[in-house]
Amino acid sequence: MSQVIISRLLNEQEFRNQYNLILEMLASAYPNDLTIFFGFAWGDAFNNRQVSPENIRSLNALVQEAEDLSAGKLGADNLHISWDNGKKEIIFCHESDIHLLYNTETEIIRAILDNWNTQQLIRYIGIKNE
Repeated sequence: MSQVIISRLLNEQEFRNQYNLILEMLASAYPNDLTIFFGFAWGDAFNNRQVSPENIRSLNALVQEAEDLSAGKLGADNLHISWDNGKKEIIFCHESDIHLLYNTETEIIRAILDNWNTQQLIRYIGIKNE
């Protein structure tokens, strides 16, 4: 079973701020253990495209490229980041919210949740049966 935390719907600036903050936290803590997956709605150029761990810090440039090509848009198309062999995942969702799924709480999970609590971003807390 995984814990599921979903943010409230975010405006574009809030969404990008959270994306940048979380990406930096993850890239610093797990530089070689992140898997990035662009959801199908990003279009053929990015559909099912995965980013290797060494390119995590360049993800912003890749997202910008996709947006410039009208191939997708952060907050309008799903972007998945997983780590710990897929046991933890954050989804920057197409509905302008963010989904956090994890089986055990870690320092990074706590930092994300502390940030969300401080900013009153949490909309849903639940359990996902696997």
